[in-house]
Amino acid sequence: MTLIHLSEIGLKAIEYQQASGGRKAAEDALAFAYSDWKEAHGIERVERGDGAWEMMMDETQSSYQALLAARRMERNARERLFRACRRAVA
Repeated sequence: MTLIHLSEIGLKAIEYQQASGGRKAAEDALAFAYSDWKEAHGIERVERGDGAWEMMMDETQSSYQALLAARRMERNARERLFRACRRAVA
């Protein structure tokens, strides 16, 4: 394992940590969007498959898509980190 490998692993670990924080922020944003939607419509609980569920899903679609993108970014960052680790020990 060389200094270059360690440097690469460190950079990939930082990228993974940032992506993980981005995913957590996206989860919080989606939870807030759901809560905000329910408050705006005077609904405390929404059952899956209900008409209100479909409306909430439609109106919070952008937040949900942002979460999916953040999950992909986190997964890709984790894989890049693991690849850097495998290269270092090979």
